[in-house]
Amino acid sequence: MSAAPDDRPEADQIHAAVVIEEEPEENPFIVIERKALIETWHGWRRPPWALNTIPRFPQSDLPVLDVFVERFIDAFAPDERIDCGSSDAIRSAGSVRMFSPLLSDAFHAVSIVYFGQFLGDWRVGFAGYNIYTRVLRRLQSALFHPEQSRSEGVFATVVLLMAYESLQHTTERALINHCIHALKLIEFRGPYSHMFGMEHLCFTELLPYWVSTALVLRAPTFLARPEWKTIPWSAEASSKDIMASLLEQVVDLPAILFQFDQLLAAKKSHPIPQVELASREAILWNSVTNLKDRLIRWKIEWVDSYPSGQPYESSMLEAEPFPVFEYHNFLTGEIVTPMYLVYPDPQLARTIDGDQYREQVEFARLICRSMKYYIQTVPGNMINRMAFPLRVAFDTFAEGDIERRYIGAVFQLVQRKNMLKSWGKFMPDISAKKTIQ
Repeated sequence: MSAAPDDRPEADQIHAAVVIEEEPEENPFIVIERKALIETWHGWRRPPWALNTIPRFPQSDLPVLDVFVERFIDAFAPDERIDCGSSDAIRSAGSVRMFSPLLSDAFHAVSIVYFGQFLGDWRVGFAGYNIYTRVLRRLQSALFHPEQSRSEGVFATVVLLMAYESLQHTTERALINHCIHALKLIEFRGPYSHMFGMEHLCFTELLPYWVSTALVLRAPTFLARPEWKTIPWSAEASSKDIMASLLEQVVDLPAILFQFDQLLAAKKSHPIPQVELASREAILWNSVTNLKDRLIRWKIEWVDSYPSGQPYESSMLEAEPFPVFEYHNFLTGEIVTPMYLVYPDPQLARTIDGDQYREQVEFARLICRSMKYYIQTVPGNMINRMAFPLRVAFDTFAEGDIERRYIGAVFQLVQRKNMLKSWGKFMPDISAKKTIQ
């Protein structure tokens, strides 16, 4: 006997087709993938009522979820390009997810959210969010377990949830909180736990994120200790590239920022005896001078003789449309449209001439002029590696400055192009101007 016709409004019928029932210990998205497959792989849309005609997948049959995970990995860990730097960490974590139910569910959560944003369907994203919240609860329990907290599955899950927050940006501080927790977990695990395999990749490849987190915190971290600059590389699982060598110097900057903040706070709170003030200022400037000297040596060793060549200026007219960077010349009052900077490869572009102590505004403009090349060159969501430098540039300019409007347009372009909601909100939680309590 045929089923009675459904007299509900069409919108209600569509919603009913994708409602997810909460199942505490099981994957709650056995219907969602149907729409994704129809709209993506077949390249055409069925009418809304067709959703109700697609058979439900059995709960034990999850091959389509593997497809979701593969698409997410391809976006966040694109095929290796030597000139872009390594991007194997998330791909390596995906290869071991079958050994960790927690990590497996975390991959399902971020992959479904990613696919939901690709479709523009909030219901799909909400299904991933349901899994994400359960993963967070289980992760919290695992972090307090003496053995589980040291497992590679827990470590990879923490790293993976950073990717989730770059996609969803659930709260203003969610991304930086995940980075801070990851940094604490890395310290707890110790340097010898990051010498091999996926754990080595998650530490070395994502080192720019760990150092950026320390810069946001403006406080010294374990990363500046000698053992953390040597032991993770001692097994020669990978060698230090130009970025790792730069970060080996920059990792001492958070301690300098901390000294500066402490001195400034002391000056504001109470008068400081002249002798003490002179001593503290001398210590601070000695630290600055030492870091500057090391950065100069880094430039001579790594940048001046870079095998692929040096950056050059170009109008990049043949490239796809991109926001036009302009700035005010304060001497003449004119609006200047400089040429973009093009690099021999994205790996050099990531250093953003980090050796030079330029005037702050000039340095921020240098970042702006480099963004078109980097965004239009790197594959997948490797663009996340430039989030912190771009936010630094954003914080340099005042509200209403044409440079800041350009940076805002770049953030929004990346959000549309790469489906990264955190970029659309200008990444406020990684601002080095904000104090994380």
